[in-house]
Amino acid sequence: LDAIKNASSSIEFTTYPWRDGKFNDQLFEALALASKRGVKTRVVLDDQGSNISNKTIKTLEDAGGEVIKYHKFSLLHLFEYNERNHMRIFVIDNNLGFFGGMGISTEWFGSVQDMAWEDLMFKVKDEMAVDLQSMFEKIWQDANSNSIKSDVSYPNPDKEDAGGNIFIPIASIPCDNQGLVRDAF
Repeated sequence: LDAIKNASSSIEFTTYPWRDGKFNDQLFEALALASKRGVKTRVVLDDQGSNISNKTIKTLEDAGGEVIKYHKFSLLHLFEYNERNHMRIFVIDNNLGFFGGMGISTEWFGSVQDMAWEDLMFKVKDEMAVDLQSMFEKIWQDANSNSIKSDVSYPNPDKEDAGGNIFIPIASIPCDNQGLVRDAF
C-alpha cells in the first residue's frame, strides 16, 4: 500500500486470485486515490480467478483507473476461457516492481500455521522493473482486445551497473506461444 501511496506516474497490477475482502477494499481505495491524483492506474483481473464486486471496480474506474478482465467468458471464445492469467506483477512508476506470490484474498492474511501454502514476493528496481512492466503490457494487450497499442509511454530508467547480476523474466502466458523458456536456454 505504501508503494501505491507514493506512486507519481503509473501503477500496473495483475494477480491471481483476487477476491473481495478487507485487504481488497484497502487496495482498491489506495488505487482509486492514486488515480484521482493523476496516476495512470491499470489493473488486469483474471475472469475466473477474480471475485470482485462491480461496485468496487466501478469505484476505481470512476476515479480514472482502468480495469479489464482477462479472457472474460464468452461462448464465442469458449476454448480460450481456460487460458488463465496467473501472473503476479505489480509495477510502480516503471522503476519499482514486485513479482512472485501475491494473492489478494482474506485467506492470505492469517497465521502461517493456518495456511496451506506460503508465498514469496520479490522486489526489483530500475531495469528489472521495466522488464516486469513489459510483461504486464503483453497481458494488458491480450486482455484488452479493443486496444491496438497502449497510450502509456515508459522511458527507460538510467542504466546503472547491475554488479554482474542477470535478471531475465520469462512469461508463461497464453498470449505468448513462442516457447520463451526453450528459446532462453
